[in-house]
Amino acid sequence: MKRLQTFIWAALAVSAVSCNYGIPDSDYKTLAPIEIVAEQNVYAKQGMEFVFNYEVKSDLDVSYEWCYGPINGTFPLMRDSTVISHTREINYTFSVPGNYVLRLKADNGESCVFKYFNFTVQAGFDRGIMVLTEDEQGNGSLGFIKYRTPQEIADNEPYIWDDILKTLNPEMELKNPTDIYMTSYNDTKALIIGARNPARIYKFNPATVELESVQKMDEEYPGSEPLRFIGEYAATADYYCFVVSSDTYVYRYDFFADLVGLRSNTMAPVTKGYQGYDGGSSNGSRKSFLYSDTHILYPASSAKEYAAPDTLKIVNMAYMRTTSATKKLNIILQSRQFPHLYYTRNGTTSLGSSVNNTGGRFVANGEVALDEHSIMVTTATNQYAYYNYKDKIYRWDVTNLSDVNVTIPLVNDYQKKPDGSSMIPEGEQICDMNNFANYADVSQNTEDTKLIVATYNPNRPGDKKGSVYVFDLTDNSLIESYEGCFDKPVKVRYKYPI
Repeated sequence: MKRLQTFIWAALAVSAVSCNYGIPDSDYKTLAPIEIVAEQNVYAKQGMEFVFNYEVKSDLDVSYEWCYGPINGTFPLMRDSTVISHTREINYTFSVPGNYVLRLKADNGESCVFKYFNFTVQAGFDRGIMVLTEDEQGNGSLGFIKYRTPQEIADNEPYIWDDILKTLNPEMELKNPTDIYMTSYNDTKALIIGARNPARIYKFNPATVELESVQKMDEEYPGSEPLRFIGEYAATADYYCFVVSSDTYVYRYDFFADLVGLRSNTMAPVTKGYQGYDGGSSNGSRKSFLYSDTHILYPASSAKEYAAPDTLKIVNMAYMRTTSATKKLNIILQSRQFPHLYYTRNGTTSLGSSVNNTGGRFVANGEVALDEHSIMVTTATNQYAYYNYKDKIYRWDVTNLSDVNVTIPLVNDYQKKPDGSSMIPEGEQICDMNNFANYADVSQNTEDTKLIVATYNPNRPGDKKGSVYVFDLTDNSLIESYEGCFDKPVKVRYKYPI
């Protein structure tokens, strides 16, 4: 029996060998492979269409799916994902800077591969010139002129956008914009834009220009409109700027709470605002003056007021930046009875009795090139305030103190370029002016020799009739021009890095 069992097991073993090796091999088909050749680290610029150069190796047609999402702990895990393309070319514009995972799924019908990339969206609008504009229908936009790095210039990257709001906040509507303001406080950075129709204050992340909140000012205070943002005040529990409104009351916008409040202890009416800049302090300081033709208000924790004599009206003012003198604010007044007579008063930011009431006197023998609409821009480069009048640029010596006779430019005393021509080309209407002050870091105010002027020319060919010019105030030379790039400018501001 034992020999029979041994024989049977031997027979089964032979049979098994015959089953495995007795059948000839078949020619199985090899699946067509896909190979992705690309760098692991990929970069895109915020607000610019993403272009990605890579190579796909496949003998068959390939279908694509691109998605991206925030990193979830460790690469390549994604917290969530957004599909952005089904073509080889991505053709997508990223709006929010940050570090992400970018994933490619490639399928040729036989093979399917996944490729993961370390993906960084770099801030595209960190430094440049912001141009708040509106078209003929009142639709607002935010133009941007980017100051590029040498490498970005070598790569011929774009540097002018006629509206970055449309790119970064496509669902937002901005009607009849009024002013734009960027904060400098270390703990709370913000960019705000005011609008009249409806009356709104829009708050953005200043680094990404992403909309964060909207304050419906007209619903809280019917009849109010945010016309101008003035000053900046920071304390342990407060951080705000003042808001000049069309109803002549003063409001304040709280950057901590994102709320608009009525400043009930101020003296109405207030119809205009002027912002001085003291570059002598460690971080710079914006000084707020709210005024009408009869009085000036300094709305600090304890509001102070300067009331003009009944015989004089307040025309304009400028804040000195080239002196350590206590009295830096210079006020220009005009006689109500004799319009050719002008006077100056000078004082500190605390106003009140600190204003010198015996100021200098100027007798005009022609048309004075100055009025309440002139935009005063001071610089640490020299002692002058540069301002506009009838679409020309003038300058007034702010060091004309109260104990000397002052000199105010007449209409033929406008500033000229080195070749003798007017700084502003004929036909251009001056809409706004500003400087290159970095309110967040005084040490970075290396370009304070420059003056930014935004203009509008209704006779310029094409749809865009707004322009920006940048001048060097050391010799009035034109150093940058961006002509016919924007809608009609409302405000122009330097956007310093955050």
